[in-house]
Amino acid sequence: GWAVVPEGCTLTIEAGARVYSHKGSGIIVDEGGTLIVNGTTQNQVVFASDRLDDFYEDQAGEWNTIWLYAGSLNNEIHGALIKNGNIGVRVDSLAANSNPNLLMTNTIIENMAGISLLSIEATIEAYNCVFGNAGQYSAALTRGGAYDFYHCTFGNYWVNGNRQTPAVLLNNWIEADGTIFTYDLQRAYFGNCIVYGNNQTELGLDKNISAPFNFKFDNCLMRINFNDDEPINVSNSSEFSSTIYNQDPLFVDPSENNFALDSSISPAFDAGSASITNFNLGILGSDVVGNPRPFGSNPDIGAYERQE
Repeated sequence: GWAVVPEGCTLTIEAGARVYSHKGSGIIVDEGGTLIVNGTTQNQVVFASDRLDDFYEDQAGEWNTIWLYAGSLNNEIHGALIKNGNIGVRVDSLAANSNPNLLMTNTIIENMAGISLLSIEATIEAYNCVFGNAGQYSAALTRGGAYDFYHCTFGNYWVNGNRQTPAVLLNNWIEADGTIFTYDLQRAYFGNCIVYGNNQTELGLDKNISAPFNFKFDNCLMRINFNDDEPINVSNSSEFSSTIYNQDPLFVDPSENNFALDSSISPAFDAGSASITNFNLGILGSDVVGNPRPFGSNPDIGAYERQE
């Protein structure tokens, strides 16, 4: 069954903990509950399946998800490795207070049968995070919401089937019983991020013009096929600014969820904006595994800073 954090309670998971879930189970944080994960870059908290034999080491879909219900409060995930489930983290509904539904730092989500990060009208801040291989989306940001991603890598090189979906989806509407419901995408900001994979286009913009649809990719590296029948228009600088297109980032081994940069000839190498990194040097001064970023010069794009 599920482990449930009820209203008025906080579950705190300290650095080095291992959380194993059975097939179909996971963690639910109920309305009024809070989840705090206090891992570090050097001492992660690991969420995985309770099948510990070697065969299941890289089998997706072996447990369900970390599910933050609508009305859960002040959730934070730091220094976590979340792997081999159906959905890595699911976040429901706009924040109940001025804080985001979820603050994530230095966290890696990989090898999910469905979606690495699923948001439904939520508010999320993420710094130095990797949203890796998944059967559908690395990140599905649906029914509007508000999002800030800094130095994140969205990489999807799923090899266990024919993936038809992009690595990142932005959406602001649903249809139910023949009726269209729209939601405000207040913002979706991506600064110094990589959006790449083995599909020709790794960004999906599912927009209903009846509601706000605000997003910006700022100094990013992305894969977009401009030869599609209806290619994404990247001419608006308020939506796409100083962004590199269709240059292989040269990851070490993306099919095995290693999204570090393999070479100094990577187009992401030293191509980041220092002003974006300086937005929060307390977190962004080092990368997802604790390697320092250069101070006063350009960092690498993405969650990893390449080391000689």
